[in-house]
Amino acid sequence: MQVAQIDHEHQQQLVRALNSCIEVCVDSEKAYSLAAADVLDADLKKLFMSRVQQRARFVQELQLAIGKLGAAPENQGSAGGMLRLGWAGLQKALGGKDERMIANECQRGELHALESYKTALLHGARDSVSADLRAMLQTQCAAVQATVAELRHRYP
Repeated sequence: MQVAQIDHEHQQQLVRALNSCIEVCVDSEKAYSLAAADVLDADLKKLFMSRVQQRARFVQELQLAIGKLGAAPENQGSAGGMLRLGWAGLQKALGGKDERMIANECQRGELHALESYKTALLHGARDSVSADLRAMLQTQCAAVQATVAELRHRYP
């Protein structure tokens, strides 16, 4: 990935946006891991496990991109993500969850992730940002959108 010359303020905004994407991907990775453990449907379990691996790869790609910008990447999830995971655990303890509820919770997390990606894409749309970085963000965002569509299709 080429590193384009960008002004310091824009670089800081871009790094914050990319770090936000890392946080939501870490949150998603954890949520999908828990979801896979909670579902019985083999296809849904397979989908969730594939998203665990995908999000781990996204985190690595984002961390590498931030490193190339000369900044420090995040390596953990967000406080909001931890709250959502805690809430999901409480719901499970109080009465269990069905697969539809689990899928809907994952979908909500994905919609939150899309907001982070939209912000990162906005900052990545500037001419000074490398085409490789923009392409990576677009590819990852499209994958998140595809997951939302698949979950909506399974549980309309």
